[in-house]
Amino acid sequence: MRRFHDSGTELPARFWVPELLDSYASVTLQRGGALPEPYEHARDAAARIAAVLPLSDPVPCHDDLLTANLIVALGETGAPSRLMLVDWEYAGIGHRLFDLGNLAVNNDFDEIAEQRLLRAYLGREPRARRARRAAADARDVRCARGGLGVVQSTVSELDFDFSAYAARHFERLTRATLGPALSGVARLPRPRELPQRARVVVVGGGVGGTSIAYQLVQRGERDVVLLERRRADERLDIPLRGARRPAALERSR
Repeated sequence: MRRFHDSGTELPARFWVPELLDSYASVTLQRGGALPEPYEHARDAAARIAAVLPLSDPVPCHDDLLTANLIVALGETGAPSRLMLVDWEYAGIGHRLFDLGNLAVNNDFDEIAEQRLLRAYLGREPRARRARRAAADARDVRCARGGLGVVQSTVSELDFDFSAYAARHFERLTRATLGPALSGVARLPRPRELPQRARVVVVGGGVGGTSIAYQLVQRGERDVVLLERRRADERLDIPLRGARRPAALERSR
C-alpha cells in the first residue's frame, strides 16, 4: 500500500472527505432526498479532523479497502506470492492515512490490529501522535461511509438498505468522536486574549465558520480570527493551524 502511495501515480479524481460530504449532500437534496440529523455532525467531525490532518501531502489512494478487494496471488509452489488490490471505482488523490483507516474500519480492526497495521506501514514503531492521528482518520472513514449511504438511499435502485447502512456508520462515528481517540488528537488550546485587529474575522464557530476559516488558512491566509458566542469547547475542540482562536465571546441575546 505504501509503495502505491509513494508511486507518484496521477489519478483524475480527488477523494477528500469534507468535499465528498458537501457533494453527497448536494446530490441528495437535488434528488428530493433529506439529510438525516447526524449528517451535520459528520460534516463537523470531518472539518475538525481535516484541521489537524490537512491534505498537505496528497497521494494516490484506493479508498475502498474491503476484504473482497484484497486478493492474495499464489506462486508456482502454492505459497502466497503477492497481494493484489482490485475495484478502483473510488480511487482518487487523497490522504494516505484515510486508506489505513479505511482498511481498519472495513475489517473491524481492534486497537492492537491498528497498531500492527501502522507499524507495518511505517516500518517502525509509530509515535503516539501518529497513532492518534491514524485513529482520527478512521473516524473520517465513518463520515464518508455515512454520507455515501445517505446519497445512495436517494439515488440507488439496488435492493439494499442504504439508510440503515448510513445510520450504522453515523452511530459508530458518534461513539468514536466522544471517545479518547479523537480528543487526544484534537485538544482545545488555552484561550487567548482577543486581538485588537485581524485581516479576516469569521463569526460563528459551527461547521460553516470552521470550514471557512479552515479553507482560508489552507489558501495561505495566516491572520484569521474565529469568534464564537458560546463556550468554545461546546462547538469546536481543536485549533485551526494558522488561525488565532481567542476566548469565546459571551454576548447577550
